[in-house]
Amino acid sequence: MRDINTDFFQIAQILNHLGLKQNLKNLAVLFKSNLEQYEVLSFRPDHFSILIIKKGQLDVKVNSTDYKLTKNNIFIIPPGKNLELNVRKDVQYYAVLFTEKYINNSVFFQKHFKLYPFFNHEILSSFKLKGDEVLFMISLLRPLQAKLAENSNKKEDQNICELLFQIFIMQLMAYFNMDDQHLSINKNDQK
Repeated sequence: MRDINTDFFQIAQILNHLGLKQNLKNLAVLFKSNLEQYEVLSFRPDHFSILIIKKGQLDVKVNSTDYKLTKNNIFIIPPGKNLELNVRKDVQYYAVLFTEKYINNSVFFQKHFKLYPFFNHEILSSFKLKGDEVLFMISLLRPLQAKLAENSNKKEDQNICELLFQIFIMQLMAYFNMDDQHLSINKNDQK
């Protein structure tokens, strides 16, 4: 197993470690190919992580509790959890990483923060998308990922990233609310 770090790990450190450059240090979109050099990643992020499984199985351990994520799973992990990802060769997944600071700097999220239960630091959330919904969610991420990769300092480009992220989060919330089987796990339930 290769540990990136067991201390708090920031998005900028992850991007630097992976050799990726982008201007926004509080928001990132990664595809499994960015992480292929690792079989097991172990770290404690200072940011929220949203994992979207497109294909295969991703084994995730959060604070010593194991989760098996399969096709169409969405898994939302708040900051400060001890996280271990077992990256299998056949898995395809996206990881959306963002800090609370990024959320707090957004006027939109300042106004609507309480509407999004998965922004709670104490709760893990998991739910499964249906049919082509995961492909739709990934299609929302691709322009954001491309815009972030441009590494632009222009305020207009940063505003576009914020809008694309808002669209992604609003659609995620819509799916979360439609899924009556979603699972929210309070940290007190994990012992």
